[in-house]
Amino acid sequence: NTTMAKNAMTSVFRLLQRAGNPIVQQRALLLSSRSLANARGVRSSCTGYESRAHPRSFSVAAAAESAPQGAIHVEPAIAEEWGNVHSYESMSCVDGPGMRSIVFLQGCTKRCLFCANPDTIKTSGGTHTSSKDVADKLARAAPYLKKGDVCGGVTLSGGEPSIQPSFVAAIFKEAHALGLTTCIDTSGAGTTDGWDLFLPHTDYALVCIKSTDKATYNHITQTQESGRVVLRFIEELEKRSIPFWIRSV
Repeated sequence: NTTMAKNAMTSVFRLLQRAGNPIVQQRALLLSSRSLANARGVRSSCTGYESRAHPRSFSVAAAAESAPQGAIHVEPAIAEEWGNVHSYESMSCVDGPGMRSIVFLQGCTKRCLFCANPDTIKTSGGTHTSSKDVADKLARAAPYLKKGDVCGGVTLSGGEPSIQPSFVAAIFKEAHALGLTTCIDTSGAGTTDGWDLFLPHTDYALVCIKSTDKATYNHITQTQESGRVVLRFIEELEKRSIPFWIRSV
């Protein structure tokens, strides 16, 4: 619930502050959706998926080999959606559990001083792309993404993928139909209406909170949000029992 989420966030913020707010990427902090104290690892494969339930908690040590059960869904006919794609990375081992294909979407609401992909910021760039074309690329990669003990899949990054919610939802539905897991790499932007479109089809989230200090957050992002939206997004993840990683600058 909301109280649990806020308590967990407070614990994480204190940990980050004690560590001097380092960049936490390869060694991401994994939040338990109930409590940081009872984190544990879960191993699973891409087969035998029977329900949409997520495991409730994870451990940092088991992160590289942990994943909720594979996401083989019986989807209804998946509608085609269009969005702007910047580029693709066919395989990554550091953008969510297992081996993953990365799709970098074009456009972002922030202007972060330390943006890793500044060429993805402008919404006017990128290639106008069909979700079906992205699905075709994922289908070709699916055999090796499913290898090993951890079910891999697709991670949508950017830019900020949450500002194209219908496109994200369509890609995630296509990925589930292929038996792949889904992950969004986000700064927690967007709106509740947008989140309602893609979060029902999201297995993981990588959330960059930028900073726990409001003034520093605004300085880094060149906005006046003070982290309010990202906290609401994290509460939404908790409410839906979606496992997530917290990262910070």
